[in-house]
Amino acid sequence: MRDRYELIGRWTCAAFAGVLVLRSMLAMFRPDPLAGLRIPALPTLASGTVSTNATPAAATPGSKPPGISPLAMAGAMPVMGLGANSATAKPLDPLRQARLERIIQAEILGPSPRPMPLTLLGIAGNDAFIRTTNGLSGLVREGSEFGGIRLVRIGVNRVLVDDAGNLKELTLFNGAGGESLLPSPKSPKP
Repeated sequence: MRDRYELIGRWTCAAFAGVLVLRSMLAMFRPDPLAGLRIPALPTLASGTVSTNATPAAATPGSKPPGISPLAMAGAMPVMGLGANSATAKPLDPLRQARLERIIQAEILGPSPRPMPLTLLGIAGNDAFIRTTNGLSGLVREGSEFGGIRLVRIGVNRVLVDDAGNLKELTLFNGAGGESLLPSPKSPKP
């Protein structure tokens, strides 16, 4: 009985060895495996303009009318930089525009770009480190201008800046431990 199992094991090992040798030979003498691979051209957006004289009756079902881009067919909102048709695409109907606005506000497809906030990064004597809304960061001396803002006054943990005529107070540590630099509103006289 034991000899039978040993014989079966030998024949199985020999079969596996034969398959391994055969596959190795095929791999060594095989031509380029990617020779028959066909890579399609990248799709591009149509750069034609929207034609107002194309009638839907002239188009066959499943084909697009000539002169109309895929974005205009879908009723999509014009996107900047997509060619001549982006300026001439018709506006969305109010229901689709409302849905689009809800998607943008919910940020389902990703965060909406927003300007950076005007930020106080630190204070060093008569200088302050400020990051402006356009992303510039730098050292600003009291009374000087940087990136469209003017540093009016420096306090203990806050600064007063003039941003296009609007006085804004920027603070460190949420303003804890210092008095406001903004001018107090004038109280009405009785």
